[in-house]
Amino acid sequence: MKTILLLTASTGGGHNQAANALKEIYSQQGYQVETMDIFRDSNEKLDSIMVEGYAFLATKMPKTYGDLYWLSNRKAVNKPFCDVIARKVWRSLNQKILETNPELIVSTHPFAVEIMAKLKRQTRLRCPYLAVVTDFIAHQTYLSPAVDGYIVGSEWTKQDLIQKGIPSEIIHAYGIPTRKEFYTPSIGRGFSGEMKVLAMAGSLGLEEMADCLDVLLSDTHSNVTAVCGNNQALYDLLLHQFPQEIKEERLTLYGFTKNIRELMDTHDCIITKPGGLTTTESILRQIPMIIPFMIPGQEAENTEFLVEEGMAIHVQSADDLAEQIHQLERHPHRLPLMRARMKVIAQTYSPAAIFALSDRMIQKQHEKVLIFNAGFGAGHQMVTDAIEEEFSAHFQTASIKEIDLMEWLMPQFSQSIYHGYRYFVKNYESLYNRFYEEKETDDLSSMLFAKLAQKKASRLLAKETPALLISTFPICTQVLGTWIEKKGSKIPLITVITDVTSASEWIHPAVTHYLVASESVESELIKKGVDPNRISVTGIPVRRAFQLQKKREVRRVHAPIRLLVMGGGLGLLPEDHTLYRWLSDDTSIDATIITGHNHKAFQSLKSLYPSLTVKGFVHDVAGEMKQADLLLTKPGGITLFEAIHVEIPILAYRPTLGQEQKNAKFIEKMGIGQSVFTTGEILKAIDTYKSNQAIYQARSQMATIHTGLSDASEEIWQQLLENRFNV
Repeated sequence: MKTILLLTASTGGGHNQAANALKEIYSQQGYQVETMDIFRDSNEKLDSIMVEGYAFLATKMPKTYGDLYWLSNRKAVNKPFCDVIARKVWRSLNQKILETNPELIVSTHPFAVEIMAKLKRQTRLRCPYLAVVTDFIAHQTYLSPAVDGYIVGSEWTKQDLIQKGIPSEIIHAYGIPTRKEFYTPSIGRGFSGEMKVLAMAGSLGLEEMADCLDVLLSDTHSNVTAVCGNNQALYDLLLHQFPQEIKEERLTLYGFTKNIRELMDTHDCIITKPGGLTTTESILRQIPMIIPFMIPGQEAENTEFLVEEGMAIHVQSADDLAEQIHQLERHPHRLPLMRARMKVIAQTYSPAAIFALSDRMIQKQHEKVLIFNAGFGAGHQMVTDAIEEEFSAHFQTASIKEIDLMEWLMPQFSQSIYHGYRYFVKNYESLYNRFYEEKETDDLSSMLFAKLAQKKASRLLAKETPALLISTFPICTQVLGTWIEKKGSKIPLITVITDVTSASEWIHPAVTHYLVASESVESELIKKGVDPNRISVTGIPVRRAFQLQKKREVRRVHAPIRLLVMGGGLGLLPEDHTLYRWLSDDTSIDATIITGHNHKAFQSLKSLYPSLTVKGFVHDVAGEMKQADLLLTKPGGITLFEAIHVEIPILAYRPTLGQEQKNAKFIEKMGIGQSVFTTGEILKAIDTYKSNQAIYQARSQMATIHTGLSDASEEIWQQLLENRFNV
């Protein structure tokens, strides 16, 4: 049986009430539900401090509580405070998760958010996490990228969260969960002219109610029902203060009662403090609210929402209550108007929608994203890694699987094929380019290959049952597109074009969306008949390590200038040793050469030029780029866009291959570098960039490019992840 884990805490009654309501919803649909009190079940001392401290401050020192609420609503204060709590609790929660293995985690308390965030940072937890906001304005404590979905009490709350930076697509205004009896259709009410008032003090019971009742019973003709909650002292006080009114049945007195729905249905208005659950229940039963007292902080914000939406009247003191009651009696149309407004909002509250969202999130974690690539150069794998990072950041519950085309189709021969490709590229450039030019306009060979691969494709896709297909290699697009056409499948296929090219082999009518490197590629695809609505210019995806922070210090140009020389995935470095001798002798150049998997070049350069920094395979390429001022490299598509994001000008070394030539033209057109073929051209170009102005100009161009691309990429990936990956 699938398990859902509910996280709650006993600071006030609303969090537990919401958790109990969710337990009822999930249990009725066949889920096993485990509940954890994040404080009581983790740390008794912390539980005592949090629960008793909250009760004391809220009832005895409300102003102090309000001051602490507003102070902690600032990120600079909130984050360290929540982190202290999270350190005390997250291990206990992790143990509970290991024991129960939940399909979904749902919290009804704000402190659970940071605890879950810390747990996600410290473990490999991929279980989806849903946070219920139990007030109508979200405190800073609720805000975290660890949350996969929010349930909120109104569109007002949703807009507040959006303004605070939460993506709109993960916020769902389905209402704060409460007991199922409150969702039954509300009865119609008449008005006899004599007000029937329900007075509630909340689960803690507020002593200000005694003053309100004194005014109501002295200065109006209202019949009053008072609910004191768990405050036995308040109940005893009222019992002794109003014996005559109780005897005359003008005052009916309850302590804690579960009969709230019936009481709401038989009264004209409710005098109460605006806790999240009480407010929700009042909206569902459409009983207008009068608010004479509140706990400063979240309840002040709830009051703002209620008054602004025309569902409540706020009075500054108990003395004003009588006048408000008289106003309602003199203007009997006001109560129906308030009820009508409540009805509009109540219609958006739905336990069924809450369950459907929860079930959808559970199903999504089992949905699989397949990313198809091929080992013809390192760039396709790097793009695949970047896409996987993007998914993990935006949709943590997706199951992502990478599939190498040749290893999948021909596992025994794939490595030989890749070795043959590298040999072919290194030694037969002109022949490779002739083949590349033919494929620019003719995709016949790719289509033939795709047809031959259909049996294996059908077996694989039937086994994996993916929700989304992504291709980073043209033949992968043809294989997958042909399968989709043949089967009539509705699975979306996203093609990420990994060079500044629009070669025909990338194009297939079954592709749902293309992500392309530049506007020029977009224009060329449109000329070839691709619908513009199916194309987004996002640049070539790069790993997050290459992406600079939006707010950062301007990088200075070093003296001597730092030159980074990279051979790319194939280790294709300049062979003219005149270059390395010059770099070794020129004190105005600080050169680092990365040979990658070219072990022969590494041994040779290391022994011949001890003054140069020579490195073999490097894991932290982003770090090397960020430390350098100028990059000399083969202009592969992924390297090009990594350099753009790092803002390091590019000397495109010998762009002789077809795709490299297009990439080099893009570099020169955008003013972010230049092509170089000979040692003389390299040295002349380096001299040009020794001028700080030339580097700063190129960096400025790169910043403009990657900022626009990052914004576009963020938007399109969010769209791709909406509605179970429907594009």
